[in-house]
Amino acid sequence: MNLTTLTDAGLHDLSAQIAAEWERRRASTVTDRAVTEVITGLQDSGKLSTPPAGEDVDTAEPWQDPGTDHSLMYRWGAYVTHQGKTWLNTHPHLNHWPPGTLNSGWIDVTPAPIDEETGEPGIIAWGVGQDVQPGDLRTHDGQTWECLLAHTTHEGWAPGPAAHAVWKPVTP
Repeated sequence: MNLTTLTDAGLHDLSAQIAAEWERRRASTVTDRAVTEVITGLQDSGKLSTPPAGEDVDTAEPWQDPGTDHSLMYRWGAYVTHQGKTWLNTHPHLNHWPPGTLNSGWIDVTPAPIDEETGEPGIIAWGVGQDVQPGDLRTHDGQTWECLLAHTTHEGWAPGPAAHAVWKPVTP
């Protein structure tokens, strides 16, 4: 958008729309924080139950869709299992999104499998929501890949030829 082509009235209208959107976003964050505080306070006092979730990787419970029921939404720090993986909720407010959904606040914390021959952790499968660093290895589509760029994995950067700046195949 080229602001120099706007009339004074058009610029004033755009400025008012921007100010209204900033206020809506600020109010939304304040509302989310307040709802989170009320629900967690009621849960902490025993007046509301908490959704089934673990406090670490070993105690993770299966994720259950809370729908729109805030008392069933997951708190920050909750561990759940979903679609064969273990997930940690890092969303600052109550989370109702399924683990593995882009920008859902869940990160994949699935432990690496242990190699039966060596007793050492093996290479884990690539999946959405993993924090990876250069040099980290993942398997994907039957091949092992090395990470070239620190990022949180998402569908657009799955290992393969289209993501050659992010992943390189590891030769056997």
